[in-house]
Amino acid sequence: MREKKDIKMKKINISWAKVDKMVENICTTNNLKDYNISKIVGVSRGGLIPATLFAKYLNVREIYCFGMKSYCDTNDVPLDSPVVYQDPLKENPYGIKNENILIVDDISDRGETFENVKNRFEKMAAVIGSEGNIYTASLVCKPHTKFQPDWFDWMTPCKDWIVFPWEN
Repeated sequence: MREKKDIKMKKINISWAKVDKMVENICTTNNLKDYNISKIVGVSRGGLIPATLFAKYLNVREIYCFGMKSYCDTNDVPLDSPVVYQDPLKENPYGIKNENILIVDDISDRGETFENVKNRFEKMAAVIGSEGNIYTASLVCKPHTKFQPDWFDWMTPCKDWIVFPWEN
């Protein structure tokens, strides 16, 4: 496990109203309704609420949870590699065949979680011969991330800690 740095990060609190506006911005600016997204996958825990908001805005009924953690539960120390604890692909891999899937998380910080989840979906799509598309979206993206989602609302100018309303 990596060591937690003693550097005090500034916290930026995001309101519920701002979250709603971020989802609306992403959907309207990028015309997401034109992508015919049929299934949404929320990356637990941070992506579950945004996934629900995307589903409501895009009128998508099928929402799935991909359980993956990148930080230690007790002290927010980054793990050496993400740990998967719930994978909808294991339950029904053919459920993604020829579907346009949107993978949602709240933030692309280091990018490891997004990269890992998208790679898993792409590999399974190749195995089953899916001709659907796999897209990614987050509310916030950090400049140092190694994975930039297809769509996001805000690129933070710094490494500040973003606090979403469901984390309070």
